[in-house]
Amino acid sequence: MLTNRPVSVVDTDQEALETLIGIHGGLRPILDVCFSRGSMWNGCSVQPGQTSDILFSSGLSCVADFFHLPYREASIGCLIWDPPHISDAGANSLMNKRYGTMNLERAIPDFLGEAQVVMKPGGLLLAKISDMVHGGAYRAYHAMMINELFLTGFELVDIVIRVKKNSPIDP
Repeated sequence: MLTNRPVSVVDTDQEALETLIGIHGGLRPILDVCFSRGSMWNGCSVQPGQTSDILFSSGLSCVADFFHLPYREASIGCLIWDPPHISDAGANSLMNKRYGTMNLERAIPDFLGEAQVVMKPGGLLLAKISDMVHGGAYRAYHAMMINELFLTGFELVDIVIRVKKNSPIDP
């Protein structure tokens, strides 16, 4: 654990969720649209009130496509989005079977359009976006997300950096 670090640097997904939800107040209901198996919430003192996922249905409030959410307009106070960050996992790969694949360049603007419909005015959108190096090219997905936030009229109020303990090392 880092000491004397800014609040914007966290070690775990759970710490990020608790910090951001705590800072920005008790906006309810909380909807996690990529709940999957809920591992991001393990050990959190706050829990989502509603969950949905396009891949897994066990224990979820609903199974839905997060590009077409089945919620009323302006009904969600806090929306959590942790999409699959792998755009080309093989059809039989463990990562594809567990999380699915997604092209974030196309997914980010489509999702933000849907988020604007279901979020309450002044609501909070928490997005977990991971940059990556793939095929020798750096993919700055966080920068794409920030750009699309501005283009779609969202107000960016916070950025939190999650420090990875064991980052892969390219041989």
